[in-house]
Amino acid sequence: MQKGTNEGWRAAEQMRGPALNPLNAGFLQPEEPRVVVLADDDDDARASLRRALESTGARVVELSDALELVDYIELAEAEEFWPDVVIAAARMPGMEATELLERIHDWDPTLPVALIIRERDEVAGALRHRTGADFVLRRPVDSRQLAALATVLAA
Repeated sequence: MQKGTNEGWRAAEQMRGPALNPLNAGFLQPEEPRVVVLADDDDDARASLRRALESTGARVVELSDALELVDYIELAEAEEFWPDVVIAAARMPGMEATELLERIHDWDPTLPVALIIRERDEVAGALRHRTGADFVLRRPVDSRQLAALATVLAA
């Protein structure tokens, strides 16, 4: 097999099938779109983050405060329509981040959650530890970083 050609992948495709070829457009793409719940009270930031997430093929549920997020989780549980990942602003009307994460983890302790903060780096680690968030992102959130994070968290 020569370097820089697709011959090796073609041979592997014949033996294992097209889904294993990373040059195939569907490689590493889930059969069903990931469901990302995005909760942020800043309308402009939420719209920007939604576009970044949708660019990865995710289905995004947009919510504008913590109470809407709690309502969505309760409805999702009742309808058996559970999100793959939650990304939420740490400071939103309705409730503190610690209470929000506690409620989410009561429903599903394995549900990945990322918090978006405005604070300095030193605060991020403490907030992550105190709330049990999987990740803490600082504003302004880089859209490529967010898209990659959502993909990893939902995997």
